[in-house]
Amino acid sequence: MKTVVIYSPYKCLIKNEKEEVVLDENEHLIIDKPSKLFVYPLGKTTNYSFFIDLKNEDNKFYRLIEKDNKTLIFLLDGLLTENVDLYFFQYNNIKSEIEVKNQSIVFSCNNHKKIITLPVKVEKYSCGNFYHINYFHYTDQNGENIITYNIKNNNAKLFKGDEIEILENGFTVKTNEKGLYKKVNEDYFVDEEGLKSGAKTFSLTDNVAPNELALFNFMNALKKEDYQSAYDLLDKTLQDKISQQTLKEYFGKISYYYVIDNKTCFALSNNKNMIYTFSLNEKYITDISDNN
Repeated sequence: MKTVVIYSPYKCLIKNEKEEVVLDENEHLIIDKPSKLFVYPLGKTTNYSFFIDLKNEDNKFYRLIEKDNKTLIFLLDGLLTENVDLYFFQYNNIKSEIEVKNQSIVFSCNNHKKIITLPVKVEKYSCGNFYHINYFHYTDQNGENIITYNIKNNNAKLFKGDEIEILENGFTVKTNEKGLYKKVNEDYFVDEEGLKSGAKTFSLTDNVAPNELALFNFMNALKKEDYQSAYDLLDKTLQDKISQQTLKEYFGKISYYYVIDNKTCFALSNNKNMIYTFSLNEKYITDISDNN
């Protein structure tokens, strides 16, 4: 880390991991190899306290320049401008807009406004709406994201995935995962009532072990209420202990499941959160327990 020199046009307190120093107007401070720097403005400046990121040369509170093997930091005070892109929408008689700034998004409608700060500067993005749901779709280094905003209740939601496909009245979040599933696609759609979760599909990885496939097929059969197929995946010893009716009563109505690994599964049974643990031999289920 290079020597850092901070120049300030206003009185402020500079803190790092070792010390804190008060700078008067138009003074500067030399710090040898700091790892963290915090600035607390004092006096009549309108700035708020902030953190100096020594890897970020573009910030509304300061400018950073490398010169003569030193890092020069110039604190800013006064009028700063920022370009803002505006997108306007109308649903029935309700007008709304999205403001896209360097590192923040502003959703607004009537007397409501939602300001969302992004961790990185966004360059590739798109805006749109489905009925009364506006959205901001963008890409960052970790994949794709979409922020939805309900103009009726001022609520915003963030969805993240490896890829997001915009559809006519909704979107699909596609995620590549490790383990049993190669890919998970989750559909969301919008109607007059709002944003709703749709189908969720799973693609199994190649060369899935027989016992992993047995567990997946077992839960899939239960969800479809195909109790005969589920019963056929039980080991003969377990079949001698329970019947199809017992199996049906034990698991109840499975509306959703997610196979965590070859021995564990999460499920919504009669709208109750359940964790099921299985014992399996090479092809069949030998025992079942749950978190109750």
